Amino acid sequence: NFPQEVRYQGLFRRNFRKWKKVNITAPRVHRDLSGTHIIVADFIEGIRLKDLLANLQSQGDDYLRQLEQIGIDHRDIGRRLVRGQHFQVHECPFFHADPHPGNIVVQPGGRIVFLDFGACGVLSERDRNLVLEMNRRFFAGDVVGMVQCVNGIMEPLPRIDTDAFTAQLEKEWWQGYYGIIDKHALWHERTSFRLWTALLTTLRKSNIELPTRMLKLVRATLLYDTVAAQLDDKINVFREFDIYAHAAVKRQRRRMKKELLRQASQGADDWVWQRYQQIEKIGGRVLFIVEKLRSEEHTSEL
Repeated sequence: NFPQEVRYQGLFRRNFRKWKKVNITAPRVHRDLSGTHIIVADFIEGIRLKDLLANLQSQGDDYLRQLEQIGIDHRDIGRRLVRGQHFQVHECPFFHADPHPGNIVVQPGGRIVFLDFGACGVLSERDRNLVLEMNRRFFAGDVVGMVQCVNGIMEPLPRIDTDAFTAQLEKEWWQGYYGIIDKHALWHERTSFRLWTALLTTLRKSNIELPTRMLKLVRATLLYDTVAAQLDDKINVFREFDIYAHAAVKRQRRRMKKELLRQASQGADDWVWQRYQQIEKIGGRVLFIVEKLRSEEHTSEL
């Protein structure tokens, strides 16, 4: 579906302009030259991430010096990829669901360019909130809470022994959690790899189908995390979420201040008055229910 792909690519560019510091984008599409059978976009120069990873393994320090000369920090690339994924999941209408190293180009100076928007995923507001809460539970060391969030995303679950399913998942996720926080763990243990593969294995054993929307998210997360861990073997992917979350709060605070100043200087928009009217109606209903309950309680006492 080339028209849809063009739309996603344009939206991706527009969304990441909101967080310029992460320095991620996509090629500009020429809509007048594109159609149902062809997409024409800017030619992107740089290093394919798959080539960068291969050269890091084969050439070592010599290649690191070459990257340094053109302003590329491989560890920083890995960290920004993970933060960029969280930005897509929590602040954008969709996320790139196929971020394998062949679809990512790194330009001199460290700019990251995503290609091929044929596979994208969309989450509901409820799923976004559960994923957000799952990441927050990690910092509290609450693996049981993380599993509860996953179960929430999976609902409605079929008729299975949910206690056994949850217990098995908790056991595997505790082991995955220990690997992530262990400073001496191997690079692949410092990612969410074990968490998601444990989920897929447990689902298969219980004969439960993973919803398509979650399958796309899991696949994308595995790709982001494993690629980032190869670029930075000391990375803690949940710590990168924490850094993203603090940046997101700052951006939201700036947007709110800007909007309040605009409303103060230019006056409230029509939608603001409509929202006040909605709040007034809701408040009226709440007061009615409270008064009704009080009246019933008084009557019962008599």
